[in-house]
Amino acid sequence: MGKDFFVSEGSIALTLLNVYSSIVLKTHLAAFVFDPVKLNLDSPPFDDSVIDAIVITHEHADHFDKGLVLEMQGRSGAQILTTPFVARKLGVKTENLGAGESVKIKDMTFYAERCVHPANQPLAFVMKTEGVTIYHPSDSEAFPEMEEVKNKYKPDILLYLGTTKKGLVDITELVRPKIVVSYFAPRFADLKVPGVQLKMVKQFETFIYPEAPGFTN
Repeated sequence: MGKDFFVSEGSIALTLLNVYSSIVLKTHLAAFVFDPVKLNLDSPPFDDSVIDAIVITHEHADHFDKGLVLEMQGRSGAQILTTPFVARKLGVKTENLGAGESVKIKDMTFYAERCVHPANQPLAFVMKTEGVTIYHPSDSEAFPEMEEVKNKYKPDILLYLGTTKKGLVDITELVRPKIVVSYFAPRFADLKVPGVQLKMVKQFETFIYPEAPGFTN
């Protein structure tokens, strides 16, 4: 994710930054970091100069590091999107969202959605840019109303960063994306969901959708 990292117009790029929770989502105009933890801001491939927003889904330690978020925000001037609970812990200006609310940053619109997880006001997100829609349920368990995400947004990509095979399968069957992007783990190696492409990425690996000429990783 350095300065030579290019995404063509109409495409998105997803890069896994740590074992499973922290990711970068890039369009040709912007870069967004989700749930940054266990990152060295002075080491490649990380480049905080290109961050437009930091998105924090909930306050658990594998998704939220207050010191890191404040350092990242201080270096980059990035906007912070998060829950009211996390905002109070940070003590700086943030964009506080609740389920049903949305905000647009450059060419990406973030729709906050319900997340069923034992945390304080956790959020899932639908991210929509020109031609591509991504659903990121964070650590949510599957629940029947997730089918509304399919009907309302018709996501191209399900970004699954949960820990269980059952969770991946259940959410995929409710949402029915074209592609599921998840982190590489042996327990997912033989996983198949009829009619859905599965893409497992390793740390620092980047997934492009749709694939476009001119990309440099």
